Amino acid sequence: MKRIISFALFAVFISANFLIAQPVSIAPTIREGVINRLSLFSEAPVYDYNTNTYNYDAVLVIMRKVDNRPKKGDEGYDALSYKCFAEARFYNRETKNHISVDSVVVNGLKLTPMQFGNSNYYFTPDNYLYNVPALSPDIRWFVYGAGAVPDYNGESLSQVLKFPDFYYIDSYNESAEIGGTGDWSMSVSKWFTGSGFSLQKPDMLRGWILSLANYPSSPLANFSPLIKSDNVTSEKYTGKVEGIYNIFDASVVLPGQGCAVVRTYKFYPVKVKSNSGTEYDWLFIMGVESEVPVDFR
Repeated sequence: MKRIISFALFAVFISANFLIAQPVSIAPTIREGVINRLSLFSEAPVYDYNTNTYNYDAVLVIMRKVDNRPKKGDEGYDALSYKCFAEARFYNRETKNHISVDSVVVNGLKLTPMQFGNSNYYFTPDNYLYNVPALSPDIRWFVYGAGAVPDYNGESLSQVLKFPDFYYIDSYNESAEIGGTGDWSMSVSKWFTGSGFSLQKPDMLRGWILSLANYPSSPLANFSPLIKSDNVTSEKYTGKVEGIYNIFDASVVLPGQGCAVVRTYKFYPVKVKSNSGTEYDWLFIMGVESEVPVDFR
């Protein structure tokens, strides 16, 4: 293992104080065939509001979207239909700005530069990765940097980056009443609970309900997660939005199709060195998500 990993991997310690919401400046991500518009690393420990700083110089994400359904018989992980999307962002931690690079390639797919103010981030808005097995994804990142971002050949991590075990939404309200006083709830269950080969234990699980919104910066309102776990050990989790707080506020929420989403994440912090010997803190994230439509009325 030491021979394979040429960069130092650091243990990730997850706590409620460390896992905080992403900066409001992060643009929503639009993906073909996906209802939710969450950033691929929403809720990940990328930004620290207590110190008003980024924790990493770069974040690179692979998100595996799977069908939301229970396991059938003895089928394995790859029996589920899936799409794998990728996202990469680079930061100047002093100025808190995004940094542009020449290009980002993952498993042969060049990510599309997306405009973000005066800078770019890199994404797969209408493409996705093929031939990515659940147990042996063989993810290979290549970054062609510019200036403050070093070139990066991710071959050494190709056998290290693994997807976490995941959950599906097994119970939820198919509709939500805008301006109503009733609670909205959902529960999620672990997809694979038997013996045999299993995926990595997640570092984090989050569940959301998202609606259409009437402000232009986001097609879906990103409510705070109603399910949170930073010690993902249970086979089932349940959460609810209490109607008494009127979170489905008609001044923000629009009628139409929203969704419920459950995600698990695995974090891989890595020290990357430039040719001059400067060290950078990069965070690689492997995630799995599933979603179901919710009708806001």
